[in-house]
Amino acid sequence: TMADAIRHLACLGDLDVFVEQPCETLDELALIRPKSRQPLMADEVILTPTDLVRCYTLGAAEAINIKPARVGGITKAALLRDLAHSLGMKVVIDEPMGGEIAVAGIAHLSASTPKKTFLAASHITGTHIDPDAQPWVCGAIALVDGRAHLPPGDGLGLDIDAGALPEPEIDLSGGAL
Repeated sequence: TMADAIRHLACLGDLDVFVEQPCETLDELALIRPKSRQPLMADEVILTPTDLVRCYTLGAAEAINIKPARVGGITKAALLRDLAHSLGMKVVIDEPMGGEIAVAGIAHLSASTPKKTFLAASHITGTHIDPDAQPWVCGAIALVDGRAHLPPGDGLGLDIDAGALPEPEIDLSGGAL
């Protein structure tokens, strides 16, 4: 609730953090924004450029969390990132679902984000980059001394070994389930 969000925000004192969407809607975020010492980050409420412009116009948040799968893919995520940059907002690039391919996408999107705009990238960690978990993906992101290194090559720099792909878990060739 808004009351809970306001109460919890007050407990943060002067802690230097961004608070990710403590309310359900943009209107609620805009109402509690003046009551928070911490900058707010809009997440699930930002799906389109219209949502982002409305967030900015309302003064609801200083940053947004962009999840490419949620907003319709890398191209739409890059559009939101570029719009946030033009509005002077910070961005987090995030993709909690997926494997090596999703991580490569957010890594490339993060690497191409202006430093002034970039706040963080989530899930580009040793836990999320595991070549043994998806052996059909070749040329994945490499982590060296805590830094991600993008693979060279076209697209995301990945090659997919079709021969190493596992059997489908669901067969939809016969029509409906």
